[in-house]
Amino acid sequence: MIKQPNLTLAYLTHAPRSAAQVLQQVESAEAAAFLGQVPVRLTAPLLAEMSPWSGARIVADMPIDQAVGVLAALDFDDCLALVRLIGDERQTLLLEQLPTRLGRRLRHALNYPAGSVGAWIDPQVPAFPEQTKVHAALGHVAAAAAASHVFVQADNDGRFLGAIAITELIGVDSELPLARLPLQSVQPLSSRATLASVLSRREWDQFLVLPVVGRSTSMVGGLSRSSLRRGLNERRESANLVEASMLGQLVSALAVSSAGLFQALVQGTTMDNQEKSDDQRS
Repeated sequence: MIKQPNLTLAYLTHAPRSAAQVLQQVESAEAAAFLGQVPVRLTAPLLAEMSPWSGARIVADMPIDQAVGVLAALDFDDCLALVRLIGDERQTLLLEQLPTRLGRRLRHALNYPAGSVGAWIDPQVPAFPEQTKVHAALGHVAAAAAASHVFVQADNDGRFLGAIAITELIGVDSELPLARLPLQSVQPLSSRATLASVLSRREWDQFLVLPVVGRSTSMVGGLSRSSLRRGLNERRESANLVEASMLGQLVSALAVSSAGLFQALVQGTTMDNQEKSDDQRS
């Protein structure tokens, strides 16, 4: 590890929020490389001050050993917010490498019901702190999944503030913070809501992705139209399989019942004929 100058370490130690805002303006790979030269005791507070989306991108670009060390040093809620937004393969690897107890807690928290919004959160949805500069937001959006808007969060607590159409970021002063631009109001989805309950939301007419918040008002990701469709189709297919299974069981039960009824009728007819023969003989 290359030692950072004492002045840099002092800045990271005494002004983690300011340092975090600076790191969020650069490419995630560059930020990860810089933090690879910084002690974990300083890296963890920096990530805790970032938006989950920005922090997750940086952790995803860290060597696995460093990422595990940093995540284990975070408070659980901060750790969960980052891990939730890391892609599936990388997330699985991190959960396997983290301390057993922490990994178990994270898996439990990540285990949303299959038909819930939280189970289909898109980790690529761009969400930025309100002081993020326009040029930094555009740079991140270019590398992220297709979206019609970027979402803005409060710097201090991650509270969802609103949305800005990507087209509104083009042609404005690139040094402006997002907080200086008009924010479009949109009601975020609850991560605990069911997919079926959010299908009829009017916002789908103009948004490709809707913001998702946890039990607090902090944003935890986004739900895209495509994820909504996939989730509903998967639930529908599962329901069809259950119905097919139940129908098969019902048909089998009816077949058994019919066979039993037929056998009972045959036995009853045989007994009636036997009784008639006995009466005639007598």
